[in-house]
Amino acid sequence: MSIIQELPGLLKRGIRKYKVPGATLAVYRKGRVTETAAGVVNIDTQVKMTTDSVFQIGSISKIFTTTLIMQLVEKGTLDLDAPLKTYLKDFAVADAFTSRTVTLRHLLSHTSGIEGDVFIDSGRGDDSIANLLHMGRFLPQQYPLGERMSYCNFGFAMLGRLLEVTGGDTFDNIIRKRIFDPLRMHLALTLPEETLKYRCAIGHIPHPSKKGVMITTPRPWLSHGQKAAGTTPSMSVGNLMKFVDMHLRGGTARDGTRLLSRSSVRAMQRRQIKLVKNAYRGMSGWGLGWFLGDWQGSKVFGHDGGTFGQFAFLRIQPEREIAVALLTNGGDAGGLFDFIFENTFEPMAKVQAPQIPEASETLTMDPARIVGRYERLGGYVDITYSGNQFYIESTVKDPEMAGAPMKKTRIEFADKNTARFVTNDPILARNAITFEGGDKNRAGFLGSGLRLFPRVTSPD
Repeated sequence: MSIIQELPGLLKRGIRKYKVPGATLAVYRKGRVTETAAGVVNIDTQVKMTTDSVFQIGSISKIFTTTLIMQLVEKGTLDLDAPLKTYLKDFAVADAFTSRTVTLRHLLSHTSGIEGDVFIDSGRGDDSIANLLHMGRFLPQQYPLGERMSYCNFGFAMLGRLLEVTGGDTFDNIIRKRIFDPLRMHLALTLPEETLKYRCAIGHIPHPSKKGVMITTPRPWLSHGQKAAGTTPSMSVGNLMKFVDMHLRGGTARDGTRLLSRSSVRAMQRRQIKLVKNAYRGMSGWGLGWFLGDWQGSKVFGHDGGTFGQFAFLRIQPEREIAVALLTNGGDAGGLFDFIFENTFEPMAKVQAPQIPEASETLTMDPARIVGRYERLGGYVDITYSGNQFYIESTVKDPEMAGAPMKKTRIEFADKNTARFVTNDPILARNAITFEGGDKNRAGFLGSGLRLFPRVTSPD
């Protein structure tokens, strides 16, 4: 039986194994798309999942926003290397130099240094992105402009506002007119009220007091002002593949409509900054919008997304014209993705995703280089050392900005800048933390996922 024929059974086994309420999966091979679905859209209603179910795609939306920006760059309306303030006169963050000089390229590649996980309620109306603009003045600078990469949702929100100012319309109308409609993405939306027209998945989160039990999320949507960064756009997995198909066709839709030039498509995939060794999920660099990987000499790019209990994954290998997209609504979504990916993308693309190295038995680490507190607006991480062992613990001040807290957990080092969790939690065990910056005696940043936590204290 071929991989494609096995997809329905593979997905059904996967959601059971990883306790995911429901998911849809699409596999793209040289222009042909195969879709399948399993589970339910909502554990309370038990409505069956189908391939036309729509999910929040989270930060995969950033690739749509980047595509819209590149359309205007082609027209000469925008310049990637012009300061954002050229177009948004009122833009400002806490750092005056960054306020004056940060460019579109910095924002598209997450190299602005602005701490950008701000999901403040800025309203539900057409002015939701505009209202967020003035909140930037409270956002600190994590590192000098362009020095390194750390995820910045606020930067993409501002690109959404830039699209509104230059286009004279709302972000919702712009993305529909310039991407959804030309690609005939009729199962795609950006406004929560539009979900009434669709079989819409809702996110599921762990029960606050019953271990192993899931509930539907009481808050189905993040801040509307961050929609260009990914808080509200939703679509079916097949519609997402229409967008992927356009990029793999060099910017042209199936009917011949050109949405983007080939040079712009290539520019989005061109590395803007190199990431540290053992970066999140095998990433080696960041382009314009896309994350990039070099896996055994094979080019791979894509993006992930996460909202309240919904997680989306997309990987593309352009050489063989292979893509896999998985949309989920809770549970161990990362485990499900790895399971699906290993049984579809890897054998078809003939690549293997880089793995986190095992802990070293011979490496000697100087505690003074690592131990200390690393902090962001939403919370902080403490690295401690006792009994010849390193430990990590996180404290959350704002769950929407920093996720869930982490109890004190032992870590072991694979190399001087990469640590693994020593835990029975499979979700935690498949991740790592990295250290970068500073000097040989003192790390400057802790990296978790795609975000940097600047070091604020050292051991006495």
